[in-house]
Amino acid sequence: MLKNKENVLPIIFAILLYIPTFYGVPDVMALALPVLLVLIYRHALIEKSKNWMQNPFTKESLIWVGLPALIMIASFLNKLFNGQIIYSLKDYYAAFYLLPAVLITASLLPAKKVFFWIVPLVLIEVLVGILEYLWNVRSFWNTVDPLLYIKSKDLLYDSRVYGFSSNSPIFGLKIFIAFLILDAQVWKNRTIWGIRIFLILGLLLTFNRAVLVAVFLFAILRFAQLVIDDRKKYKGWISKSTLRIGLVSIFLTIVFYKPFIYQFSRGESVDSSGYGEEFKELKLQETETIFAKMDLTSTEKKAKILKNESELDLTGWFSKSLMKATANTQTSGRKLIWLNYADYLDEHLWFGNGSDKLKFKTYDQAKRKIVTMHAHNSFIELLCSNGLIIFMLYLFLYFSLWRKCNVIAITCILVYSMFQYGIFWGYSFLDVVFIIFLTTPLIDLKIGNSRANS
Repeated sequence: MLKNKENVLPIIFAILLYIPTFYGVPDVMALALPVLLVLIYRHALIEKSKNWMQNPFTKESLIWVGLPALIMIASFLNKLFNGQIIYSLKDYYAAFYLLPAVLITASLLPAKKVFFWIVPLVLIEVLVGILEYLWNVRSFWNTVDPLLYIKSKDLLYDSRVYGFSSNSPIFGLKIFIAFLILDAQVWKNRTIWGIRIFLILGLLLTFNRAVLVAVFLFAILRFAQLVIDDRKKYKGWISKSTLRIGLVSIFLTIVFYKPFIYQFSRGESVDSSGYGEEFKELKLQETETIFAKMDLTSTEKKAKILKNESELDLTGWFSKSLMKATANTQTSGRKLIWLNYADYLDEHLWFGNGSDKLKFKTYDQAKRKIVTMHAHNSFIELLCSNGLIIFMLYLFLYFSLWRKCNVIAITCILVYSMFQYGIFWGYSFLDVVFIIFLTTPLIDLKIGNSRANS
């Protein structure tokens, strides 16, 4: 009976971790997993709590209890004194309330067993994505999407599908996670390579460039690790299998380089300074007039109005630095978003948005709807939402949690989060996976003396 329970629980945990990423599933569903984990492992959690209370100043107690408590207290005070106007009960919520939930989930989850079941769940969603592509629809479920039907397949970006998700970036993120956790499995090489090929097909169907960059970096770093390991093992030589992988990779790069660059640059299109062509001409005064006539939700009311580049004060340090860093760079409209965040940060460096998530809004004239947008960068979002002091506390917490393991996977997640809002959501699929990689040795290189092995 106990053995059956041990086999079934990881499947349930994997499903509960995965289902909140589906289209139409309420956000609160994500909390079902930490609640279930607390109920099942309550005795172990009580024992840990007793140890922490008896020894509150040990390193582990300070990392897992002291630092999160400090962040939550500082964030609560920041929200109390610098937070946004309360328009509804929903506005009392803030992402930092969920910090204990993500830490509890990552610490109690049997990671390897759960990851074993996450991979087939992603493969099923890739299969659904293939069917959507063949049926010329982006989603079988999100039928209210104005761009539901695929009108052109010349560019992969124009024919992206959603799988079970509400959009292609979320679908692509799950494929990215599957790539990272695949190497933690003990399957045969042929099985793993077959899954990789299927996942690559999924990457092309979702065509999220941040995911493509992160997966490409992951492949390069994993191959570099193979070469380093082989040279140690074979006294300066590399194995036939590693050489074969290298030669095949070089051949594929030569053959598909130009088509891939064409697709990656969206047909070599020039990046506009705006978030989209349909509202780059919309001025601040015009936007304010439109919003004044609309019945906005509390989320839309709290979001700042997106300004055009000509309307921004770009004399501040962050704005100047960002302009320099993104000069002559194709950013898919992110430049204008980042400039708005930089402009805000120049004026609200220490306390940010009072620990409420900072978002900007504009009016999409083509779709005749309000569009709210996050920073498309986890670090910018965290910094602008909380201010510099709490931002540094978060970074110190995550660095303290790291057990000097899973270097490659962590690096790729950090790179991905520089171009998408990946980590620091509060509680999300990637937030849980990221903390597991920080705290649980699963794959790849270790640096120095890992605390996990002590």
